[in-house]
Amino acid sequence: MKRKLTIAALSVFLLLAMTISMVFATTEEMTGLAVVERGAYLRTEPKLNATRIQLVPKGETLVVLEQANQYWQKVQTQNGRIGYITTNPTYVKAIPSNVNATLQLERSLKRGDRGNDVVEVQMRLTNLGFYTGRVDGDFGPMTHRAVENFQREHNLIVDGVVGPQTTRKLNELLAGNGQAAAPVAAPVAAPANNNSAAPVTGSNDTAPAGQASVTTKTLGQGTSWATEMYVIKGAKEGPTVMIVGGVHGNEPAGFRAARQIKDWKIENGTLIVIPDANKVGISNNRRNSSFGDLNRAFPQSNGATASDALSRAIWSEYQAYKPQYVLDLHEGYDYNVQNRNSVGQTIIYHPSGQMQSFANKLTAELNKNLPSTKRFNVLRNPVGGSLARAAGLHGSEAAIFETCTKDPINTRVQYQIKAVEMFFDHAGMKRQ
Repeated sequence: MKRKLTIAALSVFLLLAMTISMVFATTEEMTGLAVVERGAYLRTEPKLNATRIQLVPKGETLVVLEQANQYWQKVQTQNGRIGYITTNPTYVKAIPSNVNATLQLERSLKRGDRGNDVVEVQMRLTNLGFYTGRVDGDFGPMTHRAVENFQREHNLIVDGVVGPQTTRKLNELLAGNGQAAAPVAAPVAAPANNNSAAPVTGSNDTAPAGQASVTTKTLGQGTSWATEMYVIKGAKEGPTVMIVGGVHGNEPAGFRAARQIKDWKIENGTLIVIPDANKVGISNNRRNSSFGDLNRAFPQSNGATASDALSRAIWSEYQAYKPQYVLDLHEGYDYNVQNRNSVGQTIIYHPSGQMQSFANKLTAELNKNLPSTKRFNVLRNPVGGSLARAAGLHGSEAAIFETCTKDPINTRVQYQIKAVEMFFDHAGMKRQ
């Protein structure tokens, strides 16, 4: 009995202590970065009883995405997790810096240098998507590589040194309008409700009712990962369908097919196409984006957020347009029917709506002239963190379609096109 009372008393004491810490939380507006002074919990919502995501250790630098309220701020940790953490300076202290301010260096910075000026450079490279390490003022190997990648991306002399030309380009991209200062891309068509939005630029955003239109938008304008999205509207009402290619940069059939699909005309509904989702990966023929695996970066539960700048930009568009149907185009290295470790030649559907029926119908059609060693299989439940899984959790009929890289590229693109055509039929969307 005494032990139970002691545990109860301790619980009350801890709750009271944390509540008191909230009362004395700072009201100062955060400026982009913060450092953990004492271990603090990252939570799913800006409130004390929200689920804990992780304990953030002392010394870790956080990217502040927005000020949720007087007591809580939305942040991204060094391992890419996003959540809410206290503003109490005893636990989390703001780093007085502004990525939109003009960077003025009194020296050229190179590998081995340390100081607040290195912090300023790391912070800007973080917000532009080139640096994913700790913002600690230490110009180490990761900072050096980030500077080289930034220079290479912007046709500067690639020497890993932050000199006048590199500084000038950083200031140009992060000029006082906040162009690339925050890693979230807000959709043009959505209400402006996210203060940490990176720009989305576009043309022909509206068209008279009953008139077909084509809109081109740039997600993450001014960043290294900027990519285009195409919104094709038919003259008649109909479903909203989203097609995405290039989530993995080394899977060419998907983005090659999507590049063709973006030029399709439709009779009804709205078609959203992001052909080159992971443009950095495509340019370098690598699976991952600058932030990591884009196919693991989307929300993994209702109420969760995407984990990096690129995935948040794409997810913002999903939230804005609310497509009823989503198809993500991928490739595997081997035939799933022969090698269960690969998902080549599969459709991986989310069990929402009539997707199982569609998956069976699609594979039956594709397998008509294929030998048993190359046939398409039906798999259930896309991997956690994928766009298809996230879309399915939010009510869309969604799937990942996978071809196999062992087939000729033209054959794989044809399979991808056929899958999208049948997906249109399933959704009730008609091509012109």
